[in-house]
Amino acid sequence: MKDEKDTKPEESITPLIDRKQAIKKAGYIALSSATMMMLLSKPTNAPAASPASLPLW
Repeated sequence: MKDEKDTKPEESITPLIDRKQAIKKAGYIALSSATMMMLLSKPTNAPAASPASLPLW
């Protein structure tokens, strides 16, 4: 009969990442959030970038 307390603690711990991988992930997160903030900060530029309407014949 096995209890839940008998499981090895190594099986339940998620693998740790090293410093280089952590810095890389933090860089990707910073880049994506900076891009999102830049896109959301100026909502008036989006309609200005749309093409002009076609002239009516």
